[in-house]
Amino acid sequence: MNFDDTPQEAEFRATARKWIDANAPKQYEAELSKSSLGRIRLEKEEIVDVGKAWQKKKAEGGWACLHWPKEYGGRGATPIEKVIWQQEEGVYGKLTQPFQIGEGMCGPTVMAFGSEEHKRHYLPKLASGEHIWCQLFSEPAGGSDVAGLRTRAEKKGDNWIVNGQKIWTSGAHYSDYGLLITRTDPNVPKHKGPDDVLPRHEEQGRRGAADQAGQRHAGIQRGLFHRRRDSRSASASARSATAGTSR
Repeated sequence: MNFDDTPQEAEFRATARKWIDANAPKQYEAELSKSSLGRIRLEKEEIVDVGKAWQKKKAEGGWACLHWPKEYGGRGATPIEKVIWQQEEGVYGKLTQPFQIGEGMCGPTVMAFGSEEHKRHYLPKLASGEHIWCQLFSEPAGGSDVAGLRTRAEKKGDNWIVNGQKIWTSGAHYSDYGLLITRTDPNVPKHKGPDDVLPRHEEQGRRGAADQAGQRHAGIQRGLFHRRRDSRSASASARSATAGTSR
C-alpha cells in the first residue's frame, strides 16, 4: 500500500507547513514538546489564553476545524487533509486541548440535530475559539450510567427549568457552554428519558464548585443547577441528540 501524498495532498501539505511556519507561537515549542496531552502547563501563560489566541489565528487563516463546512467556521477539507494538517501542526496541536470536547462532541451534535439558525449561531464561535464547551454528563449517583441520571429539565412556556448536579466536568471553570444531559420525561423507561440542553455558564442559576482533593487545579469541576432557567434558543439546538446514541 502506498502512503505517499498524491500531488494534491503534497500541495496541501506544503501550504499548511508554510502557514504554520509563519504563524505558529514558536516561543512555546519547547514547553509543549515536554508536555503530555491532558497535562499541559506553560510556565508564564495560561494554556486557555494561548490556546484561544492560536485557535483564533487558525480560524482567521482558514485552518480551524478543517473538516467542518465553511459556513460553520471550517474549511470543508477532506479527512486526509485533516490528518495532514495534524501532522504538520505537531506540538502546537496540544494548544487545542480546551476545544477538544467542543470540536469533537458538542459541535458535531449541534451539526447533526440543530436547526440551521442554531448551527450558524453556535458553531463559528466554537470553531474560532471564542467559545469553549464542556460536557455535563456524569452525576454523583451515576458516572457513565447515563440512564441513571437524576438531573431534571421541566418545560415552562418557552423555557426549561433545570434542577440537578453534575460532577467530573473537565474544563467547566473556563467553558462558556455545556452539553447538558437531563431527564425531560420521568414517566418513560430510563433509557428513553434523557435529552440534551445547551446552558450558557454565565447565566444565573449555575453554581460551580471544585471537587475535593484539589481537582479544580486538575480542571475537573462539579456544577449545581438549582431552578436553572434556559431559554428555548439555548436548549433546542441539541434536543433529542441522545436519541441517536442511547435510545
